[in-house]
Amino acid sequence: MAIHFTEDLTKLVPLKVSVVSGEKTVFTCPCCKKKFPLSSSMVKRLSGKGCELTCHLCEKRFLVQVEVKPRRMETLQVSITDISNNQTFKNISVQQLTPNCIDFICKGQQCLSKGQKVQVNFIDPQTGRPGNKSKAVVQLVRGKYVSCHFVEPVDIK
Repeated sequence: MAIHFTEDLTKLVPLKVSVVSGEKTVFTCPCCKKKFPLSSSMVKRLSGKGCELTCHLCEKRFLVQVEVKPRRMETLQVSITDISNNQTFKNISVQQLTPNCIDFICKGQQCLSKGQKVQVNFIDPQTGRPGNKSKAVVQLVRGKYVSCHFVEPVDIK
């Protein structure tokens, strides 16, 4: 038995979209399959809410509900360099990253202390080569858990 709908379901049931924080978002129209980008400001506005979007190509209107997921920290690669003695810690597990601070666990031998100046070296995930560098100050050390505040805010996209 076939069921035929007289109304367009895209207007009744919102399309749920999961977006990873900081990554580019491309949305596909469910009617004509046209792909178009959603800006990060648009994603922030839509986060957790439902709204109606209109496709620029077929002019169909549909409901969208956007869920922003936090970036997976295990995919973020960094190394920490002690500025005073140029010692580099590479076996780092990032726990949290904001524009103002980074929290991590040192998996190897650790010799950091509160007030120490360090350089955070971000590694480009595509090439594996060093990327941006930011200076930070160690604010908290609890065993192998370390929290540092950046001297200047960093772009975490």
